[in-house]
Amino acid sequence: MYSKFELKNVTVKLVHEDCWTSKIENSMIRSLGRIAIPEKSLIRAFMIMRRSEVEKVISLEREGKIKNIINISYTKNGKYIVDMLLNYKNSTLELLNKYDSIIVNMMNMKGREVWDFITYEYNIPSLLKDLESHGKIEDITITTIPHNDIDLTSEEFKTLITALQSGYFEYPRKVTAKEIAKKIGIHSSTFLYHIRNAEKKIISKYIYEAEKKDKLADE
Repeated sequence: MYSKFELKNVTVKLVHEDCWTSKIENSMIRSLGRIAIPEKSLIRAFMIMRRSEVEKVISLEREGKIKNIINISYTKNGKYIVDMLLNYKNSTLELLNKYDSIIVNMMNMKGREVWDFITYEYNIPSLLKDLESHGKIEDITITTIPHNDIDLTSEEFKTLITALQSGYFEYPRKVTAKEIAKKIGIHSSTFLYHIRNAEKKIISKYIYEAEKKDKLADE
């Protein structure tokens, strides 16, 4: 069954005071991905940054603003990938997960956190209210997801909505792939095929947009 609620793409720029992200100015740090580990109150994050930013991050680890730096690796384009552990409690990610948001992209721009995420329209008023108590919001953009622009098929879009509404993307998951497939009336292998295709198309689009922002910032 299709949901009557619209999915929205939200981009929020905020200053999260007392977080490590607010301590690095003149920065352009992009997240390659992050994994929430709520039971340990940790986030494992992979961030790409310049040498000067790596040095600042190391100093923030010494100050206790960053839980632990697991590894630092050098890339061919002259930047570094920092694998690190952050506090999950009172983080922006914890708040977004509270509203079942799908994180598309995260960047640190000049001490500001810039989050791109997808959530249901009815979540947005309460989510923004919580964000305002969480940090200083400097900019908000809310758009309807043009799924045809991302080239999702009707099956992929239906599968994505059902999975999101059922709690498939939550941690821990509230429902299995088999249970959602039964609800839609398809095999679990077909569900996984559609959901992976949908995720790949959405993530590819937003990574492309993020890379364009990086190039503009470097120019």
